[in-house]
Amino acid sequence: MNPFLVVLIILAILGILLFVGLWIIYYKVFYNSKKSKNKIIIDLVKPEYDNFNEQIKENIEKVKNIPYEVIKIPSKDDKTLVAKYYHVDDKAPVDILCHGYKGSGLRDFCGGLQISLEMGHNVILIDHRAHGESDGHTISFGIKERQDVLDWIYYCRIRFGNDVKIFLIGISMGASTVLMTQNLKLPKNVVGIIADSPYTSPKDIILKVVNDMKLPAKLLSPFIKLSALIFGHFKLDECNAIDAIKKCKLPILLIHGKADSFVPYEMSEQIKSDYDNVQLELFEDASHGMSYLVDEKRYKAIVNEFINKVLNPKK
Repeated sequence: MNPFLVVLIILAILGILLFVGLWIIYYKVFYNSKKSKNKIIIDLVKPEYDNFNEQIKENIEKVKNIPYEVIKIPSKDDKTLVAKYYHVDDKAPVDILCHGYKGSGLRDFCGGLQISLEMGHNVILIDHRAHGESDGHTISFGIKERQDVLDWIYYCRIRFGNDVKIFLIGISMGASTVLMTQNLKLPKNVVGIIADSPYTSPKDIILKVVNDMKLPAKLLSPFIKLSALIFGHFKLDECNAIDAIKKCKLPILLIHGKADSFVPYEMSEQIKSDYDNVQLELFEDASHGMSYLVDEKRYKAIVNEFINKVLNPKK
């Protein structure tokens, strides 16, 4: 056989293997199927969540029957984004709530939604792209989702007026998403951010999980980035929470559990750095996203105090 032809065949086989490998990475990390994205997972399977599953179910039942309006907007890349709108008062602040990776608003904010409503705020509980009723299958760990949050902010301004005060509130992936909106040009009526269990960057959390799986993170890193670019059409290192808030003047509240084995609380400490406008509150025995359930009284008090300070600054 012609040696040149042999080389071509070998290169073709390697190319096919690379393509298949990149697709597998994309499917495992960034893809959410239609069946998966519409499923609300209530029972969290890790042992550290065993004591909280019943409490989560009870909280979900409390909020499931609260009346809401389904609202839809187009994203910049022509996807339909869907959210639940909970109305309290025409002139009230609006809280935009952003859930976590492969999560849902009802589960991830079954406690947080109650806090917002009890404070008299209107709430937009979004389905991130590739989740719930929103279009798409690619999860970009906050890269594209931050642009979607900006679209929801402008929806608020159109519907409620340019003076409506807006809080961005997120948990896990949603927490990093709202922090990463800070490198976008936000309108002045966005007045505060609450981020529960954020990671420093999409790349950092993915590689951390890869390491946890005993896989070679450094070796796989370029392939993970390439799979995101080819199949997800985004750059994984385009944005991160640390850089996004460097010039941020908004008051930011970070909440993190010190027993978080998924997103280490040290990531929140890195984000906090020495910024005076960033407040960090740690919950000693809370695992990932469980601070509210570990100490509901303290959690509510911290959030209430933060929001009241933002809305009623001392002159």
